[in-house]
Amino acid sequence: MVITKEDFILWRRLHRISDEITKYEESVFKKTNVTHQQYKILLSIALFEEKNVTSAKITDLGPIENRSFVSLSLITDRMVTSGLIKKIRDKTDRRVIRLKITSKGRQTLKDASKPTNRLVKKIFANYSNKEKLSGSLFLNKILDNLEIDFRAGEQDTELVVNMLNKLNKQ
Repeated sequence: MVITKEDFILWRRLHRISDEITKYEESVFKKTNVTHQQYKILLSIALFEEKNVTSAKITDLGPIENRSFVSLSLITDRMVTSGLIKKIRDKTDRRVIRLKITSKGRQTLKDASKPTNRLVKKIFANYSNKEKLSGSLFLNKILDNLEIDFRAGEQDTELVVNMLNKLNKQ
């Protein structure tokens, strides 16, 4: 299989974009004392709460965060120590651990969401909805080629956007 110049340029650009977004988010999250992974987990737990689900379970987060149970357990343990979330054993099934955001976690999510929202707006400000849709379809094909279910967690996209906008207004 031959790699074309165009393939390589796209590959490098995808990495560069990922690196730049990660670098920006890390600088933002450093100010709020939360890691990128912790922010994403706070956002996911908040989404469960927004959907009026009693609370998220660690096993619920695996497909959304694309992480193993062990990895999520370690990250959430650090989040408990930092006071961002609480772990609560389910009353009907003691094996199940539910996650709840604390008031500190909610404030951290709010503080970290504002600059993240600004970045999203800045990145996509000059694109029409048609261009955004085309870009999304292009990226979905890449994920398809990697045999990744890019739909995991996306069924709630509108709810996430509404929640982020609400956090941004507070």
